[in-house]
Amino acid sequence: MITEKVKSKDRYQDFIALQALRLNETFKRVMDSLPGNDYARLRDQVNDQAQKYRSFAPPEEHIQRLQLRFMPPAKRQELINHTFFRLNGVQKATAIHNLAKQLPVLDNGQHQALVDEISQGLRDKYKAKAVAGFGKQLHVLTAPQRQHLMDAIFRLRGQKNQAIAIQGFGEGLSALDNDQRNQLLNTSMAMRNEETKAIALKGVGYGLKALDNNQRTLLIQAVLNIESEASKAIALKGLGQGLPVLEHAQRQQLIDATLNMMGDYSKAIAIVGLGQGLPVLEHAQRQQLIDATFNMMGDYSKATAIVGLGQGLSVLEHAQRQQLIDAMCNIQHGRAKAVAIRGLCKGLEVLNDTQRTQLIQAIGHIEDEDFKALALTGFKSGLERLNGTHSAQLIEETLRLNHRPLKVAVLQSLLSALNPQDELQRQPFIDAIRNAVNAAE
Repeated sequence: MITEKVKSKDRYQDFIALQALRLNETFKRVMDSLPGNDYARLRDQVNDQAQKYRSFAPPEEHIQRLQLRFMPPAKRQELINHTFFRLNGVQKATAIHNLAKQLPVLDNGQHQALVDEISQGLRDKYKAKAVAGFGKQLHVLTAPQRQHLMDAIFRLRGQKNQAIAIQGFGEGLSALDNDQRNQLLNTSMAMRNEETKAIALKGVGYGLKALDNNQRTLLIQAVLNIESEASKAIALKGLGQGLPVLEHAQRQQLIDATLNMMGDYSKAIAIVGLGQGLPVLEHAQRQQLIDATFNMMGDYSKATAIVGLGQGLSVLEHAQRQQLIDAMCNIQHGRAKAVAIRGLCKGLEVLNDTQRTQLIQAIGHIEDEDFKALALTGFKSGLERLNGTHSAQLIEETLRLNHRPLKVAVLQSLLSALNPQDELQRQPFIDAIRNAVNAAE
């Protein structure tokens, strides 16, 4: 429950208030410990932010944060009406895009209204963005509604606009019939500009599991035939989720195409995609990707690849995990190192105590406090699995931050990841927050 001075009578407004400051129940004792002036300032910020949403005049970047499941039906309709009649251009397209992602909590009439609105005066580049938002929820729509959106894609002028729309449709290919999937694949393969083609093929790649064997073969060949490394990497990034349905030889083709790239960053982008399929790769294939990552010269490229492979730490052997940690330790740039640490934190549960210690100690080599905070908050994903010593090390690294608001924000972020019932693990973080706040008085 939000503290009484902030709490509203509306569950949706409660949610907005919480979102505004990223607070939740675990921070009540922290809020109670704040000096009076700080408390009043925070309360005013919450109320001001909630008022912005009550007016339903948010800029497009706020619309995507609105969670329809927290809104009463009347307010959902009010937001849709606001989108249709008050917004224009990119704001309207972005609003439709983000409303479409939440179709399951809307009713059939609202589904139809959103689909119909696609044809109401948006310029093609904005229409493409709006259409792309429907992709993941295509299964919620009726067959005529899906066909209406398909027709909208093929009426778009400019292949780049079509590519953007197709990219969004990829995750919903299983809801389309085979003829519709063929249409999207053939349209993508026929695009002349390689970057545009890569964007579209990446989208079709997201739906690789929904394609038949012939369509998969055509898709893979189209990706491999792209000459530009940067564009080929974009297309390869979309194929990782579908690796389980490919044959061994096809997987090896994709790995070889990645390893043969001369540019480290393009190679890293491709590895991010292939990293999603690590569980189905053979040991030798995984090792090829790990070796390529370790040998990269650029810090940002190496960090990007580590994030990609971090998705599959649980299927790697101990030595392979260690090789990725060693690669992270070799990164010099603060932001790149922070990104790599966050990527490895996704697999904290499978790292041993020594490897977890290495991750925490690596934070001490980051000089910029913002980047250090970025690394520290990465431990949220596995914080509950850390022992008391590691938790104390994290708190110690956080307390070394000189900027008090940043220090408190990091501690709050870490605290939010802990089980509210686990008082033993939570108490050191609560004490650290209280001490950090009181130290400024």
